[in-house]
Amino acid sequence: MTTDNQETQNEKLDFPIVHDKCPVCGSTKRVTEMLRDEQAAKGKVPKDSPMIALRAMTPIAELPAIMLGLSMIPLLTFDFDVCANPDCGVVYCPTITRQDMPASTLQQLIGMTQTKPAGR
Repeated sequence: MTTDNQETQNEKLDFPIVHDKCPVCGSTKRVTEMLRDEQAAKGKVPKDSPMIALRAMTPIAELPAIMLGLSMIPLLTFDFDVCANPDCGVVYCPTITRQDMPASTLQQLIGMTQTKPAGR
């Protein structure tokens, strides 16, 4: 017996993954985008500035591979926002991206190594 989940497990994901509307109510309005538009109307930020409520980055590698610092590490970035429909307000993930990052750069991002201040 094949379940829907089993059928989709072998499909390749194409990035970026974009959800243009709230998965609960279907609204296309997001809180941070609305705030950006208000600030853009006042001339305080560019109209096309990307804005999100929360960003989470997840390396797809075991810690030893990151610690060695010798390879490229796949990194998923999840951007979260809040539906602006006052009857909804669900937190969802409108965008998921994937990139390959040098392990040495990832080490710096997660605080495994320290960068030297300029001029020292």
